[in-house]
Amino acid sequence: MGIIKSIRKEITRLRDANRNVSDREIIQYALDAEGILTVGALKMRTELKSWQAQNRLQKLAMQGVFKVVYEKNGSSWFYRLKRPELYKDLGPVKSRPAQPDPEEEDKLSDAAVISHAVALQGRITPATLCVKAQVSLEAATEKLKLLQQKDVFDIVLNDKGTIVYILNDFETFQEMMR
Repeated sequence: MGIIKSIRKEITRLRDANRNVSDREIIQYALDAEGILTVGALKMRTELKSWQAQNRLQKLAMQGVFKVVYEKNGSSWFYRLKRPELYKDLGPVKSRPAQPDPEEEDKLSDAAVISHAVALQGRITPATLCVKAQVSLEAATEKLKLLQQKDVFDIVLNDKGTIVYILNDFETFQEMMR
Protein backbone atom coordinates (compact mmCIF):
# COMPACT_ATOMS: atom_id res chain seq x y z
CA MET A 1 0.00 0.00 0.00
CA GLY A 2 2.95 2.35 0.68
CA ILE A 3 4.14 2.17 -2.94
CA ILE A 4 0.76 3.20 -4.35
CA LYS A 5 0.58 6.10 -1.90
CA SER A 6 4.08 7.23 -2.93
CA ILE A 7 3.20 7.05 -6.62
CA ARG A 8 0.01 9.06 -6.09
CA LYS A 9 1.94 11.66 -4.10
CA GLU A 10 4.56 11.99 -6.88
CA ILE A 11 1.89 12.27 -9.59
CA THR A 12 0.14 15.00 -7.59
CA ARG A 13 3.45 16.84 -7.09
CA LEU A 14 4.27 16.68 -10.81
CA ARG A 15 0.77 17.83 -11.79
CA ASP A 16 0.93 20.73 -9.32
CA ALA A 17 4.38 21.77 -10.54
CA ASN A 18 3.09 21.87 -14.12
CA ARG A 19 0.00 23.87 -13.12
CA ASN A 20 1.99 26.35 -11.07
CA VAL A 21 4.08 27.53 -14.03
CA SER A 22 2.12 29.75 -16.38
CA ASP A 23 2.88 30.38 -20.04
CA ARG A 24 3.28 34.04 -19.08
CA GLU A 25 6.01 33.07 -16.59
CA ILE A 26 7.83 31.02 -19.22
CA ILE A 27 7.71 33.92 -21.68
CA GLN A 28 9.00 36.28 -18.97
CA TYR A 29 11.92 33.94 -18.25
CA ALA A 30 12.78 34.04 -21.96
CA LEU A 31 12.55 37.84 -21.99
CA ASP A 32 14.88 37.97 -18.98
CA ALA A 33 17.38 35.95 -21.05
CA GLU A 34 17.20 38.15 -24.16
CA GLY A 35 14.45 36.06 -25.75
CA ILE A 36 16.23 32.71 -25.45
CA LEU A 37 15.29 29.76 -23.25
CA THR A 38 16.53 26.20 -22.95
CA VAL A 39 14.88 23.22 -21.30
CA GLY A 40 17.60 23.20 -18.64
CA ALA A 41 17.17 26.90 -17.89
CA LEU A 42 13.40 26.52 -17.52
CA LYS A 43 13.89 23.49 -15.29
CA MET A 44 16.29 25.41 -13.05
CA ARG A 45 13.89 28.37 -12.69
CA THR A 46 10.84 26.23 -11.87
CA GLU A 47 9.86 22.98 -10.20
CA LEU A 48 9.35 21.30 -13.58
CA LYS A 49 11.15 18.09 -14.51
CA SER A 50 13.12 18.14 -17.78
CA TRP A 51 10.38 16.32 -19.71
CA GLN A 52 7.74 18.75 -18.41
CA ALA A 53 9.84 21.77 -19.37
CA GLN A 54 10.42 20.25 -22.84
CA ASN A 55 6.68 19.64 -23.30
CA ARG A 56 5.77 23.17 -22.24
CA LEU A 57 8.33 24.76 -24.57
CA GLN A 58 7.26 22.52 -27.47
CA LYS A 59 3.63 23.48 -26.88
CA LEU A 60 4.50 27.18 -26.96
CA ALA A 61 6.56 26.62 -30.11
CA MET A 62 3.61 24.91 -31.79
CA GLN A 63 1.46 27.90 -30.80
CA GLY A 64 3.94 30.21 -32.56
CA VAL A 65 5.39 31.84 -29.43
CA PHE A 66 8.84 30.30 -29.77
CA LYS A 67 11.01 29.21 -32.66
CA VAL A 68 13.20 26.14 -32.18
CA VAL A 69 16.78 27.02 -33.12
CA TYR A 70 19.27 24.20 -33.72
CA GLU A 71 23.00 24.61 -33.20
CA LYS A 72 25.22 24.10 -36.24
CA ASN A 73 26.20 20.61 -35.13
CA GLY A 74 22.51 19.70 -34.80
CA SER A 75 22.96 18.04 -31.44
CA SER A 76 21.54 20.85 -29.31
CA TRP A 77 18.79 23.40 -29.57
CA PHE A 78 17.15 26.27 -27.76
CA TYR A 79 13.91 28.21 -27.99
CA ARG A 80 13.85 31.84 -29.17
CA LEU A 81 10.84 34.10 -28.82
CA LYS A 82 9.53 34.80 -32.32
CA ARG A 83 8.31 38.32 -31.55
CA PRO A 84 9.64 39.45 -28.18
CA GLU A 85 8.27 42.96 -28.71
CA LEU A 86 4.75 41.54 -28.28
CA TYR A 87 5.54 40.45 -24.74
CA LYS A 88 7.56 43.40 -23.42
CA ASP A 89 4.58 44.81 -21.50
CA LEU A 90 3.62 41.65 -19.64
CA GLY A 91 4.67 43.15 -16.35
CA PRO A 92 6.61 41.37 -13.65
CA VAL A 93 5.85 37.83 -12.63
CA LYS A 94 6.66 36.45 -9.23
CA SER A 95 10.29 35.49 -9.19
CA ARG A 96 11.29 31.96 -8.30
CA PRO A 97 14.75 30.97 -7.21
CA ALA A 98 16.48 28.27 -9.21
CA GLN A 99 15.31 24.85 -8.02
CA PRO A 100 18.07 22.26 -8.29
CA ASP A 101 16.93 18.68 -8.57
CA PRO A 102 17.69 17.14 -5.14
CA GLU A 103 18.72 13.83 -6.73
CA GLU A 104 21.18 15.57 -9.07
CA GLU A 105 22.39 17.78 -6.25
CA ASP A 106 23.36 14.69 -4.18
CA LYS A 107 25.12 13.09 -7.13
CA LEU A 108 26.98 16.33 -7.82
CA SER A 109 28.35 17.16 -4.41
CA ASP A 110 31.77 18.77 -4.58
CA ALA A 111 33.33 15.61 -3.15
CA ALA A 112 31.58 13.35 -5.68
CA VAL A 113 32.72 15.46 -8.63
CA ILE A 114 36.31 15.62 -7.35
CA SER A 115 36.28 11.83 -6.80
CA HIS A 116 35.14 11.28 -10.39
CA ALA A 117 37.90 13.59 -11.63
CA VAL A 118 40.55 11.78 -9.57
CA ALA A 119 39.37 8.44 -10.97
CA LEU A 120 39.84 9.93 -14.45
CA GLN A 121 43.41 11.06 -13.78
CA GLY A 122 42.36 14.62 -12.93
CA ARG A 123 40.76 15.34 -16.32
CA ILE A 124 36.97 15.45 -16.79
CA THR A 125 34.51 16.84 -19.32
CA PRO A 126 30.85 17.70 -18.75
CA ALA A 127 29.83 14.69 -20.87
CA THR A 128 32.03 12.35 -18.84
CA LEU A 129 30.63 13.69 -15.56
CA CYS A 130 27.11 13.37 -16.95
CA VAL A 131 27.66 9.65 -17.57
CA LYS A 132 29.69 8.94 -14.41
CA ALA A 133 27.26 10.70 -12.05
CA GLN A 134 24.08 9.78 -13.98
CA VAL A 135 22.88 13.41 -14.17
CA SER A 136 21.82 15.73 -16.97
CA LEU A 137 24.49 17.29 -19.16
CA GLU A 138 23.25 20.74 -18.12
CA ALA A 139 23.69 19.92 -14.42
CA ALA A 140 27.17 18.45 -15.02
CA THR A 141 28.25 21.51 -17.02
CA GLU A 142 26.95 23.95 -14.42
CA LYS A 143 28.65 22.09 -11.56
CA LEU A 144 32.00 22.02 -13.34
CA LYS A 145 31.74 25.74 -14.14
CA LEU A 146 30.96 26.47 -10.50
CA LEU A 147 33.93 24.43 -9.28
CA GLN A 148 36.17 26.10 -11.87
CA GLN A 149 35.08 29.50 -10.53
CA LYS A 150 36.08 28.27 -7.06
CA ASP A 151 39.54 27.35 -8.44
CA VAL A 152 39.04 23.62 -7.97
CA PHE A 153 39.51 23.10 -11.73
CA ASP A 154 41.30 24.85 -14.57
CA ILE A 155 39.94 24.58 -18.09
CA VAL A 156 41.75 23.75 -21.32
CA LEU A 157 40.70 22.89 -24.84
CA ASN A 158 41.81 19.52 -26.17
CA ASP A 159 42.86 18.91 -29.80
CA LYS A 160 39.23 18.40 -30.82
CA GLY A 161 38.09 21.67 -29.25
CA THR A 162 36.36 20.06 -26.28
CA ILE A 163 36.54 21.86 -22.94
CA VAL A 164 38.38 19.70 -20.41
CA TYR A 165 38.41 20.51 -16.71
CA ILE A 166 41.79 19.83 -15.07
CA LEU A 167 41.73 19.18 -11.33
CA ASN A 168 44.05 21.51 -9.40
CA ASP A 169 46.14 19.70 -6.78
CA PHE A 170 45.45 16.36 -8.49
CA GLU A 171 48.38 14.68 -6.77
CA THR A 172 47.12 15.71 -3.33
CA PHE A 173 43.65 14.34 -4.05
CA GLN A 174 45.13 11.18 -5.50
CA GLU A 175 47.10 10.59 -2.29
CA MET A 176 43.97 11.16 -0.20
CA MET A 177 42.01 8.59 -2.21
CA ARG A 178 44.53 5.79 -1.69
